[in-house]
Amino acid sequence: MGGFALAPCRYRMDGLPPVSYSQRLELELKLVPESEREDAVQVAWVAHLDGEDAGLAVKKWWVGALRRRRREQTNLL
Repeated sequence: MGGFALAPCRYRMDGLPPVSYSQRLELELKLVPESEREDAVQVAWVAHLDGEDAGLAVKKWWVGALRRRRREQTNLL
């Protein structure tokens, strides 16, 4: 059977980036609905890999998403 072996992951298995302010990141993620949480974790990873504050990036992303939703709902009326 030909296959490949996965290398051991050096990051935590919960999917969150390894940041020193993990409590803040977890709090910001709790404020995001579960249906949107996967996207929020991706935003956190991108921010972490760019050397930015992952918690702040999630907060900014979610505020922007809420703003867009409100604008879209207003345009439908």
